[in-house]
Amino acid sequence: KGRCGTETAPAKCLRRAGAQAGASQTVEVEEGDDVAAARASMKRQLEHLRSEASTSGATAPGGFPSAELVALAPADEVTGELLSTQWELLQVLTRNRRRLRTMLQRLLPALPAEEAHLRQDLESRSEVERYLGKLREARRMLKRERREKEQAAQAAAAHAAAAASTRVSHAKREAGQGPE
Repeated sequence: KGRCGTETAPAKCLRRAGAQAGASQTVEVEEGDDVAAARASMKRQLEHLRSEASTSGATAPGGFPSAELVALAPADEVTGELLSTQWELLQVLTRNRRRLRTMLQRLLPALPAEEAHLRQDLESRSEVERYLGKLREARRMLKRERREKEQAAQAAAAHAAAAASTRVSHAKREAGQGPE
């Protein structure tokens, strides 16, 4: 057994050296192209090959002319694997686009309702924040008033204690109330 694409390749290998009639043809799909366009291009190429097969006598089992079939085959196994992987990636891309389209078709009609719900939620949160701010301010004011009342009561008690004291303070001497 030899290597694919060489003269020592197996006898049934379509890529045997010297069996290739022309350069290999590939279908290139650019990033912006649609998958349907790529499929249509491939179908056109297949129909062209089948029509040539009907006019010429030599055909392969699929109805293609054997020289044309060999021309479509990749030059080596690496290129074949690359083409196979690219085809799988194209299929994944198509499925992802289809899923994304379906998801967007479901989400877009619900978007205004979701936006209204979020706006209402934001308004509710801001109202709660305003209420909590007023509540904190009220507690602060009550605490300040309680502290001022306690300070006033302590000052009144201090003045009463000073007035009732037997000691003569500086204020009493100046007013002339104390013993001289």
